[in-house]
Amino acid sequence: MIVSLNEIEVNLRKAGTGAGLPYGLAEDLGRAAAWLAVSGFSSVALCVDALERLAAATVATPVFSKDEQGFWSATGADPSENQAMSSLYAGPAAGDLVCAAGAGKHPALQVDLAAIDNPLLFLAEVCALAPIRPDLSLRFICKTSGGDSVLAIWVGGEAMVAADTDRFDQACGMRLEILPVDDALNTQGLTKNDSYTERHRIAAEQGVEVSGLDWRRVQDLVAETLVPASELSRLQGAGAGLRDND
Repeated sequence: MIVSLNEIEVNLRKAGTGAGLPYGLAEDLGRAAAWLAVSGFSSVALCVDALERLAAATVATPVFSKDEQGFWSATGADPSENQAMSSLYAGPAAGDLVCAAGAGKHPALQVDLAAIDNPLLFLAEVCALAPIRPDLSLRFICKTSGGDSVLAIWVGGEAMVAADTDRFDQACGMRLEILPVDDALNTQGLTKNDSYTERHRIAAEQGVEVSGLDWRRVQDLVAETLVPASELSRLQGAGAGLRDND
């Protein structure tokens, strides 16, 4: 089925609220879902999988700390549970660090995450916020027992992503490097598509194809934001007024 970018953003925001995300993080998820869709990934499936893990309490809430060098790290709130951290929380938090990074010749900053549930969604959550910092470049590194691999580089409003992203759909450690925009970054093995602006224009005009099954999963979470229709619920502001979009 074909849905619009606006439908993806709005419905994933509502689904986030239905799954228990604070409203601000649900808004971040909606923007990240649109970024994933424009970038050609299975946006809805990635986001719903993360929401279902959150609802099932199989992921951890991250706790961030800063060392004496000014580098940040994050672990689960209860490390003894050995759970991967939810990208729904870790991504916006890392995005805030990008937005707050110092300007100048050497704003280099490093964020290490012990384990993140989905690297692609983490990438999207950060990149959806990154455009307000055109003076910086970002490098996303996945850390596994087999070694470190660059997932993506973001610079100048564009992300270059690894050609074989299928190997990044499992939980792994992550490092986000925040660097001056004029630093030379190795892009070997990364794919640069048409400009994000052009891909966004095409997706906005033509819509995005999604699985009907995944869209039903979204609507099941959206339904969690609804209350039974009654006179009391109407008096307390539930339901539509004169128009269905108020």
